Amino acid sequence: MKKEFLDEMKILLDNDYNDFVKSYDNPPKRGVRSRIDNDIKKIKLDYGINEYLLLTDEKLGNTPIHHLGGIYLQEPSAMAPINLIDINPNWNCLDMCASPGGKSGQIAERIPNGILVSNEIDKKRSQTLFQNMERMGYSNVIITNNDPKDLVSNFKGFFDLIVLDAPCSGEGMFRKDSEAISMWNMGNVSTCAKRDIDLLEYANSMLKKNGKLIYSTCTFNRLEDEEAIKAFLDKHDYSVIKPNINVLNSGVKGLIDGAVRFYPHNSVGEGQFMIALEKNEDIEPINKKGKFNNLDGKELKLVNDFINENTTGLNLNLVKRNNIIYHLIKDINLDNLNVLSYGIRIGEIDKRFIPNHHFFKVFGNYFKIKLELKLDDPNVLKYLRGEQLDIELPKGYGNIIIDGLSLGGFKSVDGVLKNLYPKGLRNF
Repeated sequence: MKKEFLDEMKILLDNDYNDFVKSYDNPPKRGVRSRIDNDIKKIKLDYGINEYLLLTDEKLGNTPIHHLGGIYLQEPSAMAPINLIDINPNWNCLDMCASPGGKSGQIAERIPNGILVSNEIDKKRSQTLFQNMERMGYSNVIITNNDPKDLVSNFKGFFDLIVLDAPCSGEGMFRKDSEAISMWNMGNVSTCAKRDIDLLEYANSMLKKNGKLIYSTCTFNRLEDEEAIKAFLDKHDYSVIKPNINVLNSGVKGLIDGAVRFYPHNSVGEGQFMIALEKNEDIEPINKKGKFNNLDGKELKLVNDFINENTTGLNLNLVKRNNIIYHLIKDINLDNLNVLSYGIRIGEIDKRFIPNHHFFKVFGNYFKIKLELKLDDPNVLKYLRGEQLDIELPKGYGNIIIDGLSLGGFKSVDGVLKNLYPKGLRNF
């Protein structure tokens, strides 16, 4: 590691410095969020709901349980910021810099009656973000691909919670990412700090009065952490929220009141800075609704016929954007933004209605025809490879369900299940 970085850490850690340096002789820690019972070797973390430290080196990214959305692999300390405060299940939330989606998933699971706008500025990374939210089958996430400053005009004073996991110099990733070490320099640290202060300003504009702001980084540098927060608080009226005691006890106190730091030598994971704030300033919100195209009579009939024939209990708010039919989660203003998903992708019409994988992932349990399987059933691997299944079921569209979660759809015809798992995901 570079001398300039080590000199900074020696000042920061004082007597803990040698323990910090020695920790880099150990392998990085891995974590997992688990939504179903499984035999993956893991232990429960003290600060999370379904968050664990992995005790195995096995690769889990291309396994049936991963495709199912039963697990999400996430660095252990990165799970902590969302647990800083209690999140109301009705809140409207924004994850400003969201990809690959670990924190977005944590938020989505805590707001069953709210919505999450999950934003990522990089186009390629925003695709990864959507794929992860789709794989997990979340029903309350809107995916956008914008510079955060471009969100402000649509969402002034709108959100109850904003999470800013700020782009940073990545000092907390040094043990797992040699490239982060080679790219590190103090000039980049200063650039990141200035950018993060700008991002905090954008967040302030979009947060309603009494709204909550969680700020986090995966770096240790004071310029990007406490100094950025102090510069922000010098300009705005916020209160620091007392952190969840379990999170605090899993790390150490930061350099300002309410901040928490995780280091690789004395906490679980690679490194994280986090703090939660509550806004005291008044702000005049923007109240605009979005502009969506309604389906014409023929399109509406095709979609409703499919829904009525194959599902039960669904009441969808159908709209169309860019030839994709969505179930609109909430009518909010997304005009003039780059949007990957306005809600739940239901499908497209090309002379007939073609259901989307997202539809199956979210509404799998509403299908009349369901094939209940165990994870170790040989048919699961056959399905993930794109093969048809020789199983007799009633004719129609159905879904494979494992432990209450949807794996994907099929069409039952003449004693076989035609595979509807997307070709791009068939990588077994």
